[in-house]
Amino acid sequence: MLAALAESLGASPSQIALVLLLIISVPLSLVFPYLPSSTSSLLPHLYASIPSLIFLCFVLDLTSGFFQLLASAIATWCIVSWGVKTKMGKEMPWIVFAVVMGHLAVNHIIRHLDETSTDEIEITGSQMVLCMKLISFAWSIYDGQRPVAELDATQKSTRIEKVPGLIPFLGYAFFFPSILAGPSYTYASYEAFTSHALFLKEAKATPSSGISRPLIPEGRRRKAAKRFITGVIFLGIYSVYGWQFGFGRMLEADFAKKSFWRRVAFMQIGGFVARTKYYSVWCIAESAFIASGFGFNPATGHYDASRNVRIRSIELAPNFKILLDSWNMNTNVWLRECIYKRVAKKGRKPGFKSTQITFITSALWHGVNPCYLMTFVLGGFCQSLGRSLRSLVRPFFLPPGSVPLPKSSTAPSLPSAPSTPATEKVEPNLNTVNHPTVADAPKKMVAPPQTPLKWAYDIAGIIATQLALNFAVAPFLLLSVEGSLAAWASVNYYGLLLVGVPILVLKLGLAGALKKALRKRDEKAVKKAGGEEERKRLAWEREEQRKAAARGKGIPSMGMDVEQMLEEEEREEKRREESKKEL
Repeated sequence: MLAALAESLGASPSQIALVLLLIISVPLSLVFPYLPSSTSSLLPHLYASIPSLIFLCFVLDLTSGFFQLLASAIATWCIVSWGVKTKMGKEMPWIVFAVVMGHLAVNHIIRHLDETSTDEIEITGSQMVLCMKLISFAWSIYDGQRPVAELDATQKSTRIEKVPGLIPFLGYAFFFPSILAGPSYTYASYEAFTSHALFLKEAKATPSSGISRPLIPEGRRRKAAKRFITGVIFLGIYSVYGWQFGFGRMLEADFAKKSFWRRVAFMQIGGFVARTKYYSVWCIAESAFIASGFGFNPATGHYDASRNVRIRSIELAPNFKILLDSWNMNTNVWLRECIYKRVAKKGRKPGFKSTQITFITSALWHGVNPCYLMTFVLGGFCQSLGRSLRSLVRPFFLPPGSVPLPKSSTAPSLPSAPSTPATEKVEPNLNTVNHPTVADAPKKMVAPPQTPLKWAYDIAGIIATQLALNFAVAPFLLLSVEGSLAAWASVNYYGLLLVGVPILVLKLGLAGALKKALRKRDEKAVKKAGGEEERKRLAWEREEQRKAAARGKGIPSMGMDVEQMLEEEEREEKRREESKKEL
């Protein structure tokens, strides 16, 4: 039956089986909120893991792969238990990292040497998701052994003080709505979910027994249905147009006979159609999370905790930062929390070394095919160029001083010396006045005014971002160096020119000229405003731009903008602390 359906849809039987399992996971997940709490029963953990055994061993015929995942999970649990017992310290999570990532790398190498088709479903897909969960678990246990004062807000919320039993741990590792396509999550969130604490708004005592039961937040079925329908729509698009606009068609002899603009247009359509495969899988997987209740976010009161992709933000992204922040979001968080922040020395903020190691980890996690590196490096340069354009070009399309200020009638105060923790490195002041600290920044950022020039800048950014993205992903989709170069050559390497020429021009002196022009524009704005308020505002704006440019230094990375994500997290933590003080 699967073979006939696969032939009619032009897909492999394993792909059809994968999609059907994702769909089956949705109704199965509806049962979770009605299971007893994990504090009194092991049933939630058994129900979470047994379907994964059936999916992998009896449907996808990946029995050997399942036992590999099981061995990796049990090895992690043993290493963590031994590490806590012997008070090993920070070496413990790094040992888990080496074991789990090493195992994944071996399977990636085997797949690459066997030239396994991308249409064939094998164990590395599930292993990539499991890898994130196991490494995250190890770091959460390590944080549970550390003084709370040493942890940041995220680490405090995910720390685990006691190693859980093997069955609860395996329930976390093999939670069936995530075993096939993710997303990843922390053990603390899984424990809150299975214990019903995640959506325990209030408890209703049953008069006869006095037993408390949780109130399930409303809207999970409606939200799950909405994401499921979205996934099915994108699945339909990919099923109908996936072969017709596959990047492999660019390597056919007839393709070279098309006009240049038709070849470029084909690449844009093909890039979108290729993304619909990921949209469909992630949306259906998210609908299962929402149906289970795991997707509920107590901080927002909505079912958005399991979101892995923001489709509109990707397709209409005016720059690479917004695009990458909206793609595979939970993997971005994992890279930030478990790699980027962990490789920095104690008392120091992550920098060049952290970026470098995060980039290598991201590349190795995806696979060993050199085509991944081609895409990541080019995407990294796109990201770096975007930062430069945002700080040097974008201000010309905005009114002077349009950066939002704190909610007050006056400009930010300018302390004689910014208050900085002793562990942080104090950067030299590049302007003639001291700048406001992060705590003085606006409590709520407001979008800059949408003038006609700003509209033109954003539209140009959307077009350029899509052109660069669809060019950069060709190696990722073709997985052949020769084929990737041929596909790039068929469109006259426009992506390399689109990114390389602006970078070269900026390096040859345009960046300095733009900085001088901005400085002169600011000076004119200050004179026109005739006051100190505008000067303070512009000084603060220049400092924000300088810090954004500084975060762009280092090796380019196709991954998320980890530096900016980290700064945003620190800023949010300070805002929460200020709110507590006000209360």
